[in-house]
Amino acid sequence: MSIIAKARSVKILFMVGVVSILGSCAYYNTFYNANQYFLQGEKEFNALSDGKISVALRKKFDTAIEKANKVINQYPDSRWLDDSYFIIARSYYYKGDYRMARQVFEEFAHKFSSSELYDEAMVWYGRILWNLDERELAFFQWKKIMNRTDDMYLLAELYSSIGGLYFSDQAYDSALFYYKKATDVGKSYDIAAEAQYRVAEIDLARSKPKDAIKNLKKIDQFSPSLALRDKMQVLLTRIYRESGQYEEAIELINEKLNDQANEKIWGDLELQLGLIYLAQNDIESAISRLKQVTEKYKGKPVEADASYQLAEIYMNNTHDYVLAAAEYDNVTRIEANTLRAFESRIRSSEIKRFNTIRNRLDNLAKTISEIDLNPVVATDSLQTEIEVSQDPEELKKELEKKDTAQRKSIDTLVVFKEYYSSLYEIAEIYYFNFNQPDSAVYYFERVVQEIPFNEMQDKALYSLYKIFMDLNDPEKAAEYTAELKQSFPESQYLAEIEKRQVVASTHEFEADSILIEAEKLDQVDQYQALILFEKLCRDYPDCNAAEKSVLNLAYIYHHKLFDLQNSLTWYKYYLDTYPQGEFYAKIKANYDQLKSLEDALAQDDQTADQESEKTEVQAESEAVE
Repeated sequence: MSIIAKARSVKILFMVGVVSILGSCAYYNTFYNANQYFLQGEKEFNALSDGKISVALRKKFDTAIEKANKVINQYPDSRWLDDSYFIIARSYYYKGDYRMARQVFEEFAHKFSSSELYDEAMVWYGRILWNLDERELAFFQWKKIMNRTDDMYLLAELYSSIGGLYFSDQAYDSALFYYKKATDVGKSYDIAAEAQYRVAEIDLARSKPKDAIKNLKKIDQFSPSLALRDKMQVLLTRIYRESGQYEEAIELINEKLNDQANEKIWGDLELQLGLIYLAQNDIESAISRLKQVTEKYKGKPVEADASYQLAEIYMNNTHDYVLAAAEYDNVTRIEANTLRAFESRIRSSEIKRFNTIRNRLDNLAKTISEIDLNPVVATDSLQTEIEVSQDPEELKKELEKKDTAQRKSIDTLVVFKEYYSSLYEIAEIYYFNFNQPDSAVYYFERVVQEIPFNEMQDKALYSLYKIFMDLNDPEKAAEYTAELKQSFPESQYLAEIEKRQVVASTHEFEADSILIEAEKLDQVDQYQALILFEKLCRDYPDCNAAEKSVLNLAYIYHHKLFDLQNSLTWYKYYLDTYPQGEFYAKIKANYDQLKSLEDALAQDDQTADQESEKTEVQAESEAVE
């Protein structure tokens, strides 16, 4: 335990004693609950594979911030002010709001320069600066801590943290340098064993299996925990699998599966076995083994791993979308509040939307097959003038006949329009969601070829051009460009290919310029991009750029910031503003899926609040006793 950790433990024990003696001090209960929410959130965050948090996890950090702020605002004389600021700053860090985290850490540094938490807080402050791409300033902060502290655990944590930041950037040389420094200074702490484990992972990532095995064995000299020893066994099978040493991997897995001492990792080992079969392209055996994992280890994290792998196999190998949706749904059943569950819900929703469009397309195709496109008639009932001087009854019949013919003609046009829109949607899903360019090309070409001069034709030709450019086949792409130029010389899509400016009004031009700027900013400063997208929606509602901005806003909040409320707001805005919009069906599906998630989380929050109230009452009761 570090000096800081020990000091904090003494402080907590001291305060518990004071609370017991005085029988009051409500701010401690508030701080205790803030700390509990933070620790729960931190534990879940550390278990994430990619560091992206779910809506439910974000809620835990929001609650920690809310309760810590309550300590600061309502109990300014509390001894827990520095701890409360520390909780708030780290919660913002985990949420990905680095600007707010920086602001709170800088306030902490100004107010609590003598706090025993100061050095650790400045380590975190450096992480914030790193993520804001101020790396020189981050190293300046870290070097100050390196020069002033003699806490070996804090130094090991610092070096390991820097290594982790380089590791996430795939800057493996720098990551190795700092992980090795962590093992040097933290030899008597678990953090050194964890750093050595990362060294082995880097070797695996760099396709150096022999070095990975060598460094994995070195972990033993750091007295790894039992949990880390289990991870080492699983990593070793991964090393064998990813390096193509399938026989060695299978032999090791079977050995561990026959030893009761490894029961805790049996599920992970069987998962690796399924992945080995997949790597050997033995799809049937891979599916069989992964199914066994889902059946034998129900309710455990490895069941979700296996279900996710099965879903991916059904999506990408067997193209059985019904089974894929079922496995994605199983992931969400097991992991209700993880990022993977969030993504699985989206994939399941995409598949269900695909099935809906396919069913609609089948019905439309049947309707079209029954339409007589060349009816034999003596006269054109839509063009023939009706004699108004004829008998009223005859006139009525003629008007009804003409009205029926007009409605039939309109209905036929609507059917064809919906049919080609559905074909186009199916093609888009195959390409962008299912990663099947061949199927996408098939459906785009149907849009182009089945019946000439439908309104989706030029857009489909442009999509075919884009696909073959993505596939590095410029000759094929040029064929579609030539066809587009011959049939639709005035098309905006042709202008896009030829890099010609489409004639537009000054107002449209201004909106397009702002949109381009916003989309560029999205790559470097999402929050400034959001401001520009909102400006377009507000100041240019009649321009095409406004609709694109709404889509950008919804996408950023949904897929980048994981902000449920704002995602719903902008999806709803699109549905209300663009009922005839090209992406209406897709937006509606996303909105419905997120709305269901919001309702489920609201129910979870209600239960959590009730439990929290019970905990606070119990804590107050114990304090009085």
